[in-house]
Amino acid sequence: MIGSRQPLRAIAGLAAFLAIGLMSACSLEPTFRDRPQREKIPCYTEEPVTYLHIAFDGHRAIVVDKGEQITLNFVPSIWPRIEDVYEGEGYILTIDPEAGLLRPDGSGVGPCH
Repeated sequence: MIGSRQPLRAIAGLAAFLAIGLMSACSLEPTFRDRPQREKIPCYTEEPVTYLHIAFDGHRAIVVDKGEQITLNFVPSIWPRIEDVYEGEGYILTIDPEAGLLRPDGSGVGPCH
């Protein structure tokens, strides 16, 4: 009887190890939030140099686009990813550490360095 429990314990131990590994690789907190609170990031597009203005406030990013202030919320993920994603009002901001803003109409700004 004792010998028959060994494989179950090994499987349970492996499952716990994998769960801890997955949780440590999750994107539940912004990775790039250690940046300054306000940033003016230069973007290299077809237009002359454009800037993406972002202010970070915890799990929120406030972006100024075409004179309009948009508040975006950090999107946590249980899956590992290499960028921070903020969404709101149809906009999607990604930072990896380059920044890019996708507008609701499909146009965008970025990459911004």
